[in-house]
Amino acid sequence: MKKSVLVVIFCLIVFPVFCQEEHKLIIGTGLESEFRTGYYSSNGEISGSPSTPSTFNIPVTIYYRIIGGLELGVKEGFKLETADSDVYIGIDQPAISVRYTLDFGLGAYVDMYLPVGSEDIIGPDPEIFYNFALFYYVDIANFFISAETVYMLTFADANDTTNDNFKISVQPGYVPFENFQITLGIEFDYSLDRVVDGTVEEGTSTYVVKVSPGIGYALDESLALALEIPITVFGVSSTDEIGGIPVVQEVSSWGITVTVTMKLL
Repeated sequence: MKKSVLVVIFCLIVFPVFCQEEHKLIIGTGLESEFRTGYYSSNGEISGSPSTPSTFNIPVTIYYRIIGGLELGVKEGFKLETADSDVYIGIDQPAISVRYTLDFGLGAYVDMYLPVGSEDIIGPDPEIFYNFALFYYVDIANFFISAETVYMLTFADANDTTNDNFKISVQPGYVPFENFQITLGIEFDYSLDRVVDGTVEEGTSTYVVKVSPGIGYALDESLALALEIPITVFGVSSTDEIGGIPVVQEVSSWGITVTVTMKLL
């Protein structure tokens, strides 16, 4: 019932947007890579990852600026995952997104992720889930800072399990000369206790902290490039364990992210 109500509310927000005429096309893509180096224990210690799996993702985000700060978009990811000799290739769950930004840099967006995609990537029984986010951007002289808070609302899957997530990220930056910037992202990613068949499983919450040094360069007003290196610096897996192994494990990893942003209209 709750899921149906949210779908209706989302549609009521999205459908009137198509009646507007003015828009601006913004496309984001690039390459995200993650290389796993181990797993965190419940006290923050890292154990080795015997299969050292890797993930490569090509994200595609398309937004139409409809009127003022209102934008309608879609998001999708094309993934390649490796573990030992196994390779999995496919598409992630796509999302429909509505985003609104005020003139002074404060904004919000809602993403609705649809239950479709490649089974090797998202599993056999995916569910709709939502991201609700607030973000803010401000610049003063040669310095700027951006911040974002995202709450992921999930629904019961085939195993009657939900696992909501909360994420907050802050990225200060410095512009030493025109069109070039140096950034340092900091992210706190917290997964709440799992809920199985309506019952909270105490001790299954986890979290990780990442830092992402990076640089960015704008070739002109319509094309910008960015490079970041996300590194997990600390994490804690669930305190609920089976045979000394956490029921829910967090991953230690590092990666390379390249982002391309284009404004075509």
